[in-house]
Amino acid sequence: MSVGDKWIKLECGYPRNRKIRAMVQRNGADGILARDMYVQLVLYCRAEETDGVVPDYETPLLMHPLPSEDVKHLLKLLLDAGLITSSSDGSGETVFNVVGYVERNGTKAQHVAEHLAHVENGRTGGKARVSAATSPDQAQAKQPLKPNPVLASSREEKRRGESLPPNGASSPSARVSENAWADLGGGAPAPASAGAGPVAPNASPARRHPSSQTVGQALAVGRGTPATDEQRTGHLASIRASLNLPGRQPSPPEPQPGTDEREPPF
Repeated sequence: MSVGDKWIKLECGYPRNRKIRAMVQRNGADGILARDMYVQLVLYCRAEETDGVVPDYETPLLMHPLPSEDVKHLLKLLLDAGLITSSSDGSGETVFNVVGYVERNGTKAQHVAEHLAHVENGRTGGKARVSAATSPDQAQAKQPLKPNPVLASSREEKRRGESLPPNGASSPSARVSENAWADLGGGAPAPASAGAGPVAPNASPARRHPSSQTVGQALAVGRGTPATDEQRTGHLASIRASLNLPGRQPSPPEPQPGTDEREPPF
């Protein structure tokens, strides 16, 4: 049923109603036409919301193309059968009242109230569906899962255990740091005490070179980035000079074959 459709309540046994059957038996074909006219009157009342009242001037349109005289005859048959009554409205016009219409189909006021109730139910029902979609259970289900602190702690301990070198061996980063200090002529930096936090490069004398310069200061020589072996050698010499370190003595050349001093030359 689409929006705006209207319906009437008509019993399935209407053609076998005692009054209808008696009218048809007395009047034959005219009685059958009168039976159909009663249905047309009910449909008009429901469509126009007249609470069972049909003006006399509307009746010829309901039974078109029958002549007006025939329509008046059918109305008389319905009056005689007690299916309708006639009266006069305030302006003196004749109107017909369908018997039992209000009891079966209701009044205009009832229909308006039912319509407003359906509208309100649809509005609140929509809100209820939206509210149900965001109920606490569903809202909690939509929230991302929080990490398990126990699992997170065990993963962190495992990660720390994997990062520690076995049997107390120094890590690659520590060996690189020691090699850097050795290349500059100094000893390895003193290890930090257990539980102590990171030490700044120039915060403690133990972390400084005997020349009073840190490794970072010694390396920060504005020589540019060495690209060749000669440039790297010169760069290292500049660093050693800034740290007051003796230059590294070149290695003696390897003896060439056939030039051994113990063997006399031929």
